[in-house]
Amino acid sequence: MSLFNTRRRLMLAAAGAAVLPGCGWPRFFDIGWTEPVQLHDGAVVDVTVKYTYQRMDSPVRLSRYGGFTMLRNTEFSFDAGPGIGRFTQLFKQHRVDMLERFNGKWYLLLKTRGAPIIFQTLAGQKEDWGSAENGSGQKCWSLDVNGLARASINHLPDALLKVNLLLDYASPKELAVLNGTRLTAIQKKHLFYKDMWNPNDERIERPQFSNLVPPPNPAL
Repeated sequence: MSLFNTRRRLMLAAAGAAVLPGCGWPRFFDIGWTEPVQLHDGAVVDVTVKYTYQRMDSPVRLSRYGGFTMLRNTEFSFDAGPGIGRFTQLFKQHRVDMLERFNGKWYLLLKTRGAPIIFQTLAGQKEDWGSAENGSGQKCWSLDVNGLARASINHLPDALLKVNLLLDYASPKELAVLNGTRLTAIQKKHLFYKDMWNPNDERIERPQFSNLVPPPNPAL
């Protein structure tokens, strides 16, 4: 057998082994970076995020970031300042759309990703991190020295109702180039608008339910 044929058979064997079940990339993978988040008052906070994706298309995963994937979890971390320090939280089946500071508290706007996690309580079934407040699946939480507490989008004036975290609309393959990096404000602005599906996605819709608290005085 010639040397050429021997090499060809070895290459074909290696290719065949790559498509065997269990020989591809893991079902779950992480992509994370640090990005500057500008608050409504002009202050900038460095936020570190780590997104966990799940491959959904096949048990044979030949591409590290390709195929049909879904965002599952978000690890969110930033320096919340005196009294709180470094805040780090894992949000399962959620991402964070907004981080803001108002009236001495931090506010985080969560958005459900995939099917919500439901758990049983004495009062009945509840959704992890609470039910959505608007049609986008968003819900609001506040953070102070006492920890996280459920809040409402209606606790915030209109000037704060704007998404300021980089959206995950781009494919994991595109986002993978950001893994482990610190984005500049210019990079983030370019990426933020490049893959936006709808200009209205930047605005946060108020709840449409009358039993929630009314909007606050718009004066900041």
